[in-house]
Amino acid sequence: MKKIVVLFSSSEYCDMLLTQEAFQIAESLGFNLQLQYKNPFSVEEVEPDPEAEAVITTWGSPKCNQVLLEKMPALKIVGHAAGSVRQIFDPVLYQRGVTVLSANPVMAHAVAEWSLMMTLLRSRNFFASSAYPGKKSMDWKNRFNFRDLKTSTLGFWGFGDTTRHLLAMFIPLRPKRMLVASAHASEEEIRAAGAEKVSFEMMLGNSQHLHCLVGINAANYHKIGAAELAMMPDGATIYNCGRATLIQEAALLRELASGRLHAVLDVFPQEPLPEDSELFQYPNLIMTPHNAGFPGRELFVPFLLRQFKRYFQGQKPEGMVPQERFEAMTDESLAKK
Repeated sequence: MKKIVVLFSSSEYCDMLLTQEAFQIAESLGFNLQLQYKNPFSVEEVEPDPEAEAVITTWGSPKCNQVLLEKMPALKIVGHAAGSVRQIFDPVLYQRGVTVLSANPVMAHAVAEWSLMMTLLRSRNFFASSAYPGKKSMDWKNRFNFRDLKTSTLGFWGFGDTTRHLLAMFIPLRPKRMLVASAHASEEEIRAAGAEKVSFEMMLGNSQHLHCLVGINAANYHKIGAAELAMMPDGATIYNCGRATLIQEAALLRELASGRLHAVLDVFPQEPLPEDSELFQYPNLIMTPHNAGFPGRELFVPFLLRQFKRYFQGQKPEGMVPQERFEAMTDESLAKK
C-alpha cells in the first residue's frame, strides 16, 4: 500500500476532516494513511519518512518546503484539504516536480451555494419585507419593492473555481447580464462559462449584485475603496465571502450609513466579530459567521484521496494548482492584515 502522511496541527481539524469514511476510502484505494499530529507543528518537527509518496495538509499544517522534501525524498504529490495553498506550500515543490493539489473545487461549490442563496434573498428584498424569528412584522406596503434577476446585471470579481460554479448555478435563472473582471482569464474562457469579460470599472458600474470572489494579493488588497464603491449603481449589493481586506471597511461603512448600497458579508477584519461591533447597526447589511464554505468539509480528504489515485494511475487529477495559479492565490498575511 502506498503511504500517505497527514500533517495536522488541530484536533478539531482531525475530527472534522479525518472521518471514518476517509480512512475506509483510503484503504479501498490502496493507501495507508499515517497521521502526524502536533500543536503547534513546525516542519522541523515532522518525522522523516523515506517511503511517503504523498502528503495531506490543511489549515495550520507545517510548511511544505525544502526541509520536508529532505525528510520525505520519495514525495511525489501533495494535497491541501482546504482552499488556498500559498501559505502552506513552498515554490520549491514545483522546482522538484511535485504535483500540487487543493480541495478548493469542493469548497468552491459550497461557497457558490452561499452566494446564490444570498443573491436570491437580496433580490427579493427578503429580510426587509418578510417575518421570521426575531422579526414579527411584514412590510406589506413595499412587498413588491424588488428587482427580478432577469432584469439585473450580476458582477463577478475573479474567475476561479467559485465563480465557475456560481455562473453555472445562475444560468438557468436567466439574469440580464453576467460580467466578469479577471486579470488572468481569457474572453473565450469566460464566454464559454456564460458570461462577458469586462474591465474592473465596467463591472463596478453596471452590477446590481457584485460578488467579490478573487484571491487576496498585493494587487487586490483594499482595491475596493470609496471611489470604487461610488461607481456602483444606487441600491446595488456587494457580496464578500472571499477575504475581508479586498474592501476598505471604512469606505463600505460610509456607503452603508448613507443607505445607498447594501452588503452581504461572510468575512471580517476581526474574527470572531465583537458583539459590540458597529456593523450590527446597519439594516442594509446581512452577515454570516465565516461559514460560507463550511458545508462539505468532510469531503475534502476523500476528494484528495481519489485524485491521488488518479495521479498514481497515470491520469490527470482534478484540483491541480499550477505554479502560475499558486502565485496568484490568496496571501493569508494580507487577508489578516
